[in-house]
Amino acid sequence: GQTGAGDDDAAVGPPRPPAGAAAAADGAADGANDLVGPPQPAAADKDDAEPGMVGPPRPAADSDESEDDDDAEQEEAEEDPYQLPIGHEVTLQGHERAVSCLDIEHSGNRLVSGSLDYTLRIFDFNGMKSDLRSFRELTPSDGHPVLAVSWSPSGEAFMCVTGSAQPRFYDRDGKLLGECARGDMYIRDMKNTKGHITACSGGCWHPIDRHTAVTSSEDGTVRWVGRWAQDFLLVCPPAGS
Repeated sequence: GQTGAGDDDAAVGPPRPPAGAAAAADGAADGANDLVGPPQPAAADKDDAEPGMVGPPRPAADSDESEDDDDAEQEEAEEDPYQLPIGHEVTLQGHERAVSCLDIEHSGNRLVSGSLDYTLRIFDFNGMKSDLRSFRELTPSDGHPVLAVSWSPSGEAFMCVTGSAQPRFYDRDGKLLGECARGDMYIRDMKNTKGHITACSGGCWHPIDRHTAVTSSEDGTVRWVGRWAQDFLLVCPPAGS
């Protein structure tokens, strides 16, 4: 009895586990030592599992719709890069060839367009019918394309510049008000002739003065004209002349 008590007094540490628990712990340790890498995922339900499924799960059905919406928005941005607030759109027809220029009157009631088919057309939005046709068609200079049109700041007239040397001025209904004079090609100093001597290249009305416009030409000059081409105001000759 004293010997047994002495053995118990010599034991150090917590008591030993029962024999069955020690065997189970040894088996679990052996199984854990055999595993390499992260733990295996939980088994999926048989209803959700698909044969041959490899990789991440498929995205939800709503994600496809969102991708379609993104593609549609991208297409709209490409069609309208300036994001203009366009509520309605119509196509104005009438010209037989490409439209080369256009200008809208400051009040927004009328629009004039020029084309490579040598004609210009005047559209009246207030009186326009369902066919969207112009109410007036003009041929300012036969055989010369229309290069520029410009309304006066008051909206009472517009200027038309063609490939000829003589720009023209019309009232808002298409009645001819005046035509610029043609210059003398035999005069060397462009300041001494009252008009362009070769084809015009452009023109624009003064933004404030309703009686003043400016034109340019392939002869290298820029000219200011007034009172619907009745007055010759100023010429800018080419450099070095």
